[in-house]
Amino acid sequence: MPVTEVNPYSTLTDEYIQNLPDWIPTDQDKLRLRSYTVYEAMYWNVNDTFELIRRDQDGDDLYIPRPKTIVDITAHYLLKGLKVAAKTPGNEEFDEFLENFMKRERFYSRFEIAKLSGVARGDWVFHLTADPTQPEGSRVSMTSVDPALYFPELSEDDYTKRIGAKLVLPVIHPDDKDKMAVRVLRYWYELDEETGSRRDQLVWRQEDLWEVDNWFDPKQAKKVASIIPPSTLPSDITQIPLYHFKNADWEGYEFGNSELKGYERIFEAINQTMSDTEIALALVGLGVYATDAGRPRKADGTEGDWVVVPGTVWEMPGATMVKRLEGISSVTAVTDFVNYLDESIFQSNGTTDVALGKIDVQVAESGIALAIKFMPTLAKIEYRDTAAVEVLNQLWYDWKFWIKAYESQDFTEIEIAISIGEKLPVNRVSVFNELNNMKDRKVISAQYYRDEVQRRLDYIFPADMDQQIIQEELDLQRAKLELQQEFMPEEEEDGQSQGVPGRGGRKEGAGDTKARQARSRSNNRSRTNESAGTEAE
Repeated sequence: MPVTEVNPYSTLTDEYIQNLPDWIPTDQDKLRLRSYTVYEAMYWNVNDTFELIRRDQDGDDLYIPRPKTIVDITAHYLLKGLKVAAKTPGNEEFDEFLENFMKRERFYSRFEIAKLSGVARGDWVFHLTADPTQPEGSRVSMTSVDPALYFPELSEDDYTKRIGAKLVLPVIHPDDKDKMAVRVLRYWYELDEETGSRRDQLVWRQEDLWEVDNWFDPKQAKKVASIIPPSTLPSDITQIPLYHFKNADWEGYEFGNSELKGYERIFEAINQTMSDTEIALALVGLGVYATDAGRPRKADGTEGDWVVVPGTVWEMPGATMVKRLEGISSVTAVTDFVNYLDESIFQSNGTTDVALGKIDVQVAESGIALAIKFMPTLAKIEYRDTAAVEVLNQLWYDWKFWIKAYESQDFTEIEIAISIGEKLPVNRVSVFNELNNMKDRKVISAQYYRDEVQRRLDYIFPADMDQQIIQEELDLQRAKLELQQEFMPEEEEDGQSQGVPGRGGRKEGAGDTKARQARSRSNNRSRTNESAGTEAE
């Protein structure tokens, strides 16, 4: 038996791929757009997503929201703690501009939402645009795009090399509200016919409205209106401003894979089992009865149905047997089966007990044990983090040139760093103890201490913290000196102080009560313990 071609949509059987969009030119893209809808429906637990067999005529099927659990957890750990900032802080003008831009564009919230839907669908896309008519400082925008609108154009010689891209949006026809038209925004590079390489570093753009029929065929397509004539973006912009993020990428795949891919049959089995169990339990409560009597007769002599309600009297001439049948007495086998399917899904998907929040307190407090149990989740997330950070690096690098072209602000020399946080909760006490021990042993400086606390625990220190500490120490010493002068003990007649200079009430020098060779020779004799008493509780 030949092996079926494997692609991001090969696990979708015929029941899921009906009603494919007929305005899409290729079968592969039709499957892609349909898969976005199907996996989104699975995530939201939409009725009729699975073709379940209803064992009775009443009621609805029971859907267990396992797909939502898997997608939510995966999206939570993917790029967790994402931060975008200057690699070298200190440029106040840039920091303020970037902060204002991200607030205005709601970058973090938009990205988190796009990432969540992208994990379910398999792809998410961001788009850089600009409107020169807007006030200065608000001309450039960064928005997420429905991946169903995105159609890349790839080089015939290298499928990883993008030479153009389209955003295709079905809209109502301007001349006939009962018809649809297609709005196409296209970006592309001009290529040398002989070498196939780019002629220059310019990016071309064009936007038109087309009739739906054959809109993708240059020979047969009929243009309805021209929205943006062919023109180039500003010369500072050298890359197509569409940024494609793939979930669970695979070698040779043009698009990403849904996190739910491959589990459709298991989801269906769980839902079918629980729907059947629901009916069985309902029948146990209502009761199922048997008799050897004939069906009851109505007043007109026709056959009717048995009515089983409290207070009803049955008349059954000739009946020798009426009894209630025994139903299921335990659902243990059913729950064991469903739990096995659940465990199989979570194990194969790398959704560990740590990710699910089901963890023993002792394990939670042991960093190494917690990390080992979390390793399967980390294994599936780590390479996706790397791929997504690479796309983000390109996005924010290009953003600087959009700002230069449209906002007349040149930040191109500033390097923007993309960083992500810790996957597991940080044990704050452990971090402080670690830093305290290194600081007490004079392995690290106070500045490094603050830098690490700020990086790992999100503390924020004022820029003049060093000066504040020095000033506080000077103020403290000045206050001590004033107190000493105010309460200085009177001199004895022989000129000696009544106070005892040594620590612990012991004299130092000539009057010392202990021989020098009997004193401590420890290399840390000036400290009472290794960390100077700075362990965190």
